[in-house]
Amino acid sequence: MRPIDFEAGDLTTAAAAAAAKAVQGVLIGDLKRLFPANTQIFVEGVKINVEDFGDRFAILKPLDANASFAVGEDHWGVSLGLYFKAGPQYGSVYLSGEPSVFEGGPGYRTKLNNKAFVIPPCETDLVLVGTGRFGVDTKRWLSILEKLASLNISNKALGGTIANVVAVVMGQARAYITPADAAWDLAGLHAIFSGHSSVEFSKPPKHLVVEPKHLTFKIFPLGPDNNVIDEAVDFTTASQEQRYAAVVARPEDIEKYLSIMKEVLGLQSGSPAALV
Repeated sequence: MRPIDFEAGDLTTAAAAAAAKAVQGVLIGDLKRLFPANTQIFVEGVKINVEDFGDRFAILKPLDANASFAVGEDHWGVSLGLYFKAGPQYGSVYLSGEPSVFEGGPGYRTKLNNKAFVIPPCETDLVLVGTGRFGVDTKRWLSILEKLASLNISNKALGGTIANVVAVVMGQARAYITPADAAWDLAGLHAIFSGHSSVEFSKPPKHLVVEPKHLTFKIFPLGPDNNVIDEAVDFTTASQEQRYAAVVARPEDIEKYLSIMKEVLGLQSGSPAALV
C-alpha cells in the first residue's frame, strides 16, 4: 500500500468519508492496473466488475474505525484481501500509529513493514470484544461481556476490527470476539493470518514458503434474522447486509473463547464453525 495525502484528527465524519473515498480511488486504480482482467472488486458491499466473470476477487475496506480516524486516534486502518472462489490468495492491512503494514497469504511469508514477521508470545489474558451493530447486536455483545466477567477475564475494545485483530497478532491480547463483522472487515486479516490455503501444491513453487498457522479464525455466517445459518463462509459473494460472528485466537486458546461464542449464539457445544 502506498501513501495517501490526508490528515487524521479533523474531528468530523466528513473527513473520514473523504479519506475513505481517497483510499478507495487509489486502491481501485492500482487493482485495475495490476489485474486488468478477471478481477471483481468489492468495496463495503459495492461490487465493481473489472471484467464480468472474474476469477479473482478484491475485498476492500478503505477505512476501518471511522470514528477513531475523525478524532485522531491510532486505531483506524485499511484492509485489502485478494481471494479466489476457493479461498484467500493474499492480504494487506494498514494500521495507523507507528504505522504498521502487514501482508502475506497462504504459502507466502508474513511481513510487517516489509520485514519477515513471526507472531510473538502472548502474556496477557485480555480479550478484545467487538460491539457489532448497535441495537441489532447489543444483546449478544453484553452477553459476551457478562460471560467474560464471570470467568474473571478482562476485556476492552480498540475500535475497528483491524486494530483488535492486530493486537491479538502482536500478543497484546489473547483473543478477539465479535457478535457481527462484515466480509470486508475480516477478509484481509483472514487472508494474512489464518493459514487457510486456497491452493494445494504437490510440490510448492520455490517462491512459496511453509509457515505455521498464525491464528485460528472461527467464523459463523448470520442470516437475516441474525441467527447462524448452516452454509459455508464465502466472502466473495457476501452482500452489504451479510454479517459474521467471529472468534480469532491462537490455536491453543481457541476452544476456550469459542465455547463462549457458541453459548451466546445458542449453539450446541459440538456445533462446528463454518470456517477455520
